[in-house]
Amino acid sequence: MSTAFLGGAGALLLVLFVVGALLWLVERKKNDSIAMKPHHGIGTGVWLALVTMTTVGYGDRVPETPAGRVITGIWMLLSLVVVSSLTAFLATALTVAQLDNTTIAHAADLAERDVAVVDGTTSVAFASRFRAKLVRKSSLEAAVRAVIDDDAQAVVYDRPILQWHLRELEAHGLTISEDRYEPLGYGFALSRDDNELAHRLDVALLGLEESKAIDEIVSRWL
Repeated sequence: MSTAFLGGAGALLLVLFVVGALLWLVERKKNDSIAMKPHHGIGTGVWLALVTMTTVGYGDRVPETPAGRVITGIWMLLSLVVVSSLTAFLATALTVAQLDNTTIAHAADLAERDVAVVDGTTSVAFASRFRAKLVRKSSLEAAVRAVIDDDAQAVVYDRPILQWHLRELEAHGLTISEDRYEPLGYGFALSRDDNELAHRLDVALLGLEESKAIDEIVSRWL
């Protein structure tokens, strides 16, 4: 049960207690249905406040003094606002709590969650740093499959490779977090003596970057 729900319920009980205590104070000497002793009388006042708020109206307890009727009348009007506001608050709190328990949008959300990682990759250290419960797999395919099969709640791996891999798995509803961590570049391995090829490759990559063709390629293929 969420803290917000308990807090809302506690606030409602506190309001009922305050209204019940006020009714007891003004009614205790002239209303035979409300006991003089606080622990009995306040309880009766809370009961009157509760049936008034819920519009049940049993009629077993009613205010008899002018002050008691004024307090009850004000409570009738306020309870309309209290009940509607409390209902909206609890509905929102429970919805947010449910979303928070199922959604992983940031690295901090990995804490205490089952997270699939690929052995021998930087994903192991990254997930460990954020206190995730590691579900170790030998390949990215196996790690993603763990999420699909509900053996893990998320998978940590290099973003471009995940984008390519999940492109083929759209039917499973998997998504990639918009957050980016520890960006690393990719390079080409060339012979140290092949300066001409290295120069041509640098020029080609620079041209792709300046023309924004890189963005088009990423958007098309990933």
